[in-house]
Amino acid sequence: MRLWLSLAIILLLLSGCSSRRGAIKHNKVQAKTIQQQKLYIEKLKSIITKQHKDYQIERKKIHQEQMKKTSETLPTKIGNVVQAPKKEIQLKKVEDNNYNADYMYPGAKKKPTPTPKVQTTPTVATKIKKGMSKTECISLIGQVKFDKYTQMFGSEEASLKRCKILKTMQN
Repeated sequence: MRLWLSLAIILLLLSGCSSRRGAIKHNKVQAKTIQQQKLYIEKLKSIITKQHKDYQIERKKIHQEQMKKTSETLPTKIGNVVQAPKKEIQLKKVEDNNYNADYMYPGAKKKPTPTPKVQTTPTVATKIKKGMSKTECISLIGQVKFDKYTQMFGSEEASLKRCKILKTMQN
């Protein structure tokens, strides 16, 4: 039994060490590749900066040559510049016998404005017909809700209005 226990402990220790050694080796390899990549990047940067400096020098030379050419071709005084002649245009007279004011401006004639119909004030009988009675409201929503609405709104008239709104929403 002791033999088995000692073998298990030794295997655990060795397996832990070997995996750690592999990780250390892997880290060393990664560090080496990172250093190589940094060196490669530095070389590329030096090449690019050299090419950029050469390009700037060439652009300066080209710019100076162009400035010399333009200074030779341009006149020294602004007054020497000749303007292009203006083009003279003669307008043609067009005969238009196809003109009709009614067709061109149809909205020029005012249409008679319709007179609004005068609404008469509704009588008490029509108000009762439009409104809802207490019994209709109770049959629609029930006595409990009707009492609840009267408490919430403070009067039976307000609860009747609420019933009317509910009825219109249902229809």
